[in-house]
Amino acid sequence: MKMLFADGRRYGGRVVAVNCDAAGAPTWEGADIAWDGGEVSSVNLWELERPDARPRAKNAKRKSSSKNELSSQAQAAMATALTRLQEQEPDLAALFDDEVTDDVAPGYSTEVPLPMHLQLIIGRLEHQYYRHADAVAADLALIASNCELFNRADAPISAQARSFVGMAVAAVQRAAAQVEAAGGKRQRA
Repeated sequence: MKMLFADGRRYGGRVVAVNCDAAGAPTWEGADIAWDGGEVSSVNLWELERPDARPRAKNAKRKSSSKNELSSQAQAAMATALTRLQEQEPDLAALFDDEVTDDVAPGYSTEVPLPMHLQLIIGRLEHQYYRHADAVAADLALIASNCELFNRADAPISAQARSFVGMAVAAVQRAAAQVEAAGGKRQRA
């Protein structure tokens, strides 16, 4: 396997272990790689490239730009911002707070391929799951797109989802900007 690092170089190695959680799913940095130089480290499976694969130019710029990575402080501030939004908009937030199950919405698991809910995003932020603010915004947007997929785009709940997601994205962007302005941007836990 190969991986592009922040210094812009690709390093080769081989997967020596895949780390899984209790449910058997790979953890975020779920691959232990023995690098060609002998060092072993854990990395995200999605960041690996097959040795025979052409470099991904579109992703190379993003991956090599560590200055855009979210700090642990920014992720904590984003989680706090979403929790405050839950308190400020309790009725609206409650609609998107928890996982949608087939008990509540029969057929949801067959219609929606990638479920997302607010508590999952907050939990991910609290555990420094995200590397970039765009990923947080994408997961928030997924709440609305899943709602539209299951209920129709013109359904009232879909309009509520779009409204809530707009507020949530604005809240996390403000929180990240405040941390960045305070100088916590490049410190990563």
